[in-house]
Amino acid sequence: MSASVDRRILVVASAFAFLIASHLVLITAFRDADAFLLMEDSLFVMASAIATICLLHAFKRSTGRARTAWMAMFIAMSFNTAGELAWLVIEVFLKTEPFPSIADIGYLAFYPFFAAGIFLLPSVPLSANERSRLLLDECIALISSLLILWIYILPELYEDDPLATFVSIAYVLMDLLLIIALMDILFREHATPEDWPALLLVLGMGVMIITDLGYAYQEIQGTYISGSLVDTGWLAAYMLMGIAPLLWVRPPSWSPVSLKRISYYVPVVWLGLALILALIRGHGSVANAAALAASISGIIGLMLLRERQSVRAMGDMLADLREEAERRAAAEKNLAETKNLLESILTQAQCGILVVDADGKILFSNDMARRMVGKSPGESVGLRSYKQEGGTEWDLCISRALRGAITECREARVVVDGSPSDILLESAPLRDSSGEIVGAVVSFMDITERKRLEDELRRHTTELERIVEERTREIERKNAEMERFVYTVSHDLRSPLITILGFLGYLREDLRAGQSDKVESDIRFIENSVLKMDRLLTNTLELSRVGRVINPPEDVPFSDIVKEVLSEMNAKLNGVDVVIGEDMPVVHVDRMRVGEMLANLIDNSIKYTKNADRPRIEIGWRPENAVFFVKDNGTGIDPMYHDRVFELFYKIDRSTPGTGAGLAIAKKIVEVHGGRIWIESEVGKGCTVCFTLPVRREKSYAKS
Repeated sequence: MSASVDRRILVVASAFAFLIASHLVLITAFRDADAFLLMEDSLFVMASAIATICLLHAFKRSTGRARTAWMAMFIAMSFNTAGELAWLVIEVFLKTEPFPSIADIGYLAFYPFFAAGIFLLPSVPLSANERSRLLLDECIALISSLLILWIYILPELYEDDPLATFVSIAYVLMDLLLIIALMDILFREHATPEDWPALLLVLGMGVMIITDLGYAYQEIQGTYISGSLVDTGWLAAYMLMGIAPLLWVRPPSWSPVSLKRISYYVPVVWLGLALILALIRGHGSVANAAALAASISGIIGLMLLRERQSVRAMGDMLADLREEAERRAAAEKNLAETKNLLESILTQAQCGILVVDADGKILFSNDMARRMVGKSPGESVGLRSYKQEGGTEWDLCISRALRGAITECREARVVVDGSPSDILLESAPLRDSSGEIVGAVVSFMDITERKRLEDELRRHTTELERIVEERTREIERKNAEMERFVYTVSHDLRSPLITILGFLGYLREDLRAGQSDKVESDIRFIENSVLKMDRLLTNTLELSRVGRVINPPEDVPFSDIVKEVLSEMNAKLNGVDVVIGEDMPVVHVDRMRVGEMLANLIDNSIKYTKNADRPRIEIGWRPENAVFFVKDNGTGIDPMYHDRVFELFYKIDRSTPGTGAGLAIAKKIVEVHGGRIWIESEVGKGCTVCFTLPVRREKSYAKS
C-alpha cells in the first residue's frame, strides 16, 4: 500500500479495533457493572457512525453510478446509526425492552438501501452464458439459504405478539435481500479500482448475515444475552463496511485473491453447508422431511443445469479457441508476407535505415545503410559519435525515440571508416502491439557532399559580400572625397580669379588715368594670382596622379629613400639639424611616390621650424608598433586641427608659403600603399607626423 493509504486505513482500522477490543473487555470483565449497557451500546453507535463517515467520504470522492451507489450505502448506514442510537436510548435511559421498538425501523431501513447500493456498483457487462451461469448460481445459493432458514429459523418465529412476529419475519426477509446483494457482488465482475472494496463488502455482509441468524437462533432458543460474543459480529461487519469505501477512493498497490476465481466454488460450498446443517437437525415432521427432499432435488437439478451450462460454455470456448487459432494462423501468414514485403522495401530504400532495441543495439540495417558506412551485406553496422561522448545528435535522436519523441531532419556528424561524415537524421519510436516502446527506427542520408557544396557556396557568398562591401565603402569614400575635392578646388581657384578680376578693373582705370606706375603694380598682382592658380592646378593634378601607379612596388631600405630626399632638398635644409634613425626596415613601395610623400613632410616641417632657435627635424622608426615618423621642434598644431590639416589646400596659417596641398598629397600616397597617417602634436611642443608602410620584417638595414 502507499503511504497515504496506510495512514487513512490505519486510523480507521485502529478506531474499529479499539471499539472491538473495548467490547470484548466489557463483556469479559464488566458485564455486572451498572453502566455496562451504556458503554456497550455506545460502542455500537460509534462503530456505525465511523462506517457512515467512511461511506460519506467515498460518496464525495466518486462520480457517476459509483457516486449513486455509495450515496445509497451512506443513507443505509445513517439509518443503522439512528437505530443504534434509538436502541441505546430505549435500553439504557428508558429501561424498556428494545425489541420490538422504533429502533427496528432504522435497522430494517438499512437493508434495502445497502442492497440497492450494492446493485448500483458499476459492473462489467456479461455475455449470455455468463448471465445464465450467474442466475443458476444465485438460485442455488438462495435455495440453500431458504433451506437453512426453513429448518432453523422460520418455524420458530411465530410468537403471541403479532408485532414481534412481523418484525422477526421482516428481519429474515431483509437478510434474504442482503444474501441476494452478496451473491450479486460476488458472482458479477464489478468495475472497481481493485478487488479489495468488493471483497470487504462481501465479508461485511456475510458477517452481518451470520450474526443476524445467530442472534435469531439464540432468541428462538431463549439463550441470547445482551452483551454476548455474538454482538461482536456486528462491530466486525461495521468495520469491514467502513474500510471498503476508503479502499475504493485510494486502492492499495497489491490485490487479494480474485473474486471471480472464488465465486466459482461458492455455490458448491454454500450447498454443502446447507446440507450439513439440514442433516444434523432432527426432522420429526413429514413437512420438514418433504421440504428437505424437495430442496435437495431442486438443488441437484440446478447443479446439473449448472454443469451443463459449464460444459456448453467450455464447448463455446473451444470453438472460440479454434477460430482464434485459425485467425492467428491467417494473421501469421499475412504477417510473414507483410514482413517480406517490408524487408524488400527497406532493402531497396535510397536512405540508410537502422532498427535498434531498447538498449540501443542494432537489430536491422538495410543495404543502403551498409553501403553508406562501407560495410558488406553480411557485416554489422556501427556508427560512433564524432569528437563527443554521448551528446551528439546521433545519440540524442535515438534516446529521444526511445522516450517516445519523433525527430525530423536533424544534422549530425559521425565517424565512418575513421573519417567524419555528415548525415541527415530522422528517428521515431518502435512500439509493440500494446503500445510499449521496444526500440527505435532511425533513417539517415549521407549529406557530406551537399554540406561541402553548401560550405563552399557559403564561403564564396561571404567572400563576394565582403568584396562588394569593401568596394561599396571604397566607392562611398571616393565619392565623399571627390565631393570634398571638387568643393575645395572650386573654392580655392575662385580666390585668384576674383583677385584677377578686381585688378583688371584697377588696370583699366589706371590706363585711362595714364598712371603707368600703378599699371605696372596691377600687372604684377595679376601675374601673382595667375602663378598662384597655376600652383593650385599643379598640386591638384599631382594629387589626382597619386592614385595611379607610376612604378611597380619594390623592396627598398627606407633609409635609402630618406637619404635621396635629403640630398635633393639640401638647399632648403640650410640651418636645419636633421637626424635620421637607425635600423629602419625594408619597405615594399613605389620608391618615387614615397620619396614625394617624405619630401612634402620635410618641407612642411621646415616651414614651421623657421622661427625656432635651433631648427631640428628627426626621421625615425618605432619598431614596437611598426610606425615611421617625421618629427620637428616647430610651433606645433592644436589637436582640433589634426584631421583638417590633411584636407586639400587647408592651411592653419594663411601667411605661410605654399598652397596647403602637401599633407593631402602625403596622405593619398600613404593610403595608396595600404597605410595610414596621423599627427601627434600640441601647440608650442613641435609636431610629429606618423605613418605606416608595408614592411618586410625579415631584414633590417642599419644606417650606413
